[in-house]
Amino acid sequence: MRTDGFKAHLATEPESGIITALKLTAANAPDGPVGVELMAAEPDGLEVLADSAYGSGAVRAGLKRRHHRLVIKPLPSRPVIPGGFVRDDFVVDHDQGVVTCPAGHTAKLSSACVARFAPHCGPCPMRSRCTKARARSFSVSAHDAELVEARAAWSEDELRAVYRQHRPMAERSISWLVAKGKRRLRYRGVERNVAWAHRRVAALNLRRLVVLGLTRTDGNWVLAGPIGVLGDVPRRARHLLARGQIQRDRIFPLNSGSSVRAHPRGPTSTLRRLLPGGEEPCSTAP
Repeated sequence: MRTDGFKAHLATEPESGIITALKLTAANAPDGPVGVELMAAEPDGLEVLADSAYGSGAVRAGLKRRHHRLVIKPLPSRPVIPGGFVRDDFVVDHDQGVVTCPAGHTAKLSSACVARFAPHCGPCPMRSRCTKARARSFSVSAHDAELVEARAAWSEDELRAVYRQHRPMAERSISWLVAKGKRRLRYRGVERNVAWAHRRVAALNLRRLVVLGLTRTDGNWVLAGPIGVLGDVPRRARHLLARGQIQRDRIFPLNSGSSVRAHPRGPTSTLRRLLPGGEEPCSTAP
């Protein structure tokens, strides 16, 4: 495994594409713990979207302690043998410390959280789908309950729809960061590259705010219209907008039919303070 190079971890606002936090780590650093760290400065009770790299039980437990609603793609449950049983085919009673296998046999969890089905596996007709050993041993991780709950929740269409809706903007923010040869860093050492990455993120955020219609009104910075995705605007319209020949509200109408969707428990951002009906511009702090 390569250990040279760096990895950039981003936290973004899922509708505007604004990057809210950044950390640069070694290329072989795990994603999950850094994700929890990036969310440390955010308020409680947000809707957190992430891919399966952030789907470990420890990460989920850390985010749930902040009362976040998790829209995180779960880690898959893999069978011990091809085509065999997976973790969710077993029933674990964490309170009683008992595991029930697909054939209905039970085994007690040891102090090391391992259940052994030695007396039952020999004549079991399902053995070929369960284990190639003499008997099946079943290990339960410290965050087993969080992972089982996550896989069950992922089966809901609504949760997957929210994930599919917002993932493109997150991927677009990453592509902006590494565009035009920026995937290769210019400096050696962590400090210089961290400083460069933060400067680039600041520039990208400023460019994004300008695209969203950032302007100065009565001493406050305001957005001229609801948050939209530049990629959704026809190329000709973008060209005319840049030349000032059309008004932004001709592209992003300020009405309740806007594509902006307010999440009751979604990420809080000064860019998403839309009043009812969307008739007023979003405003930021002075």
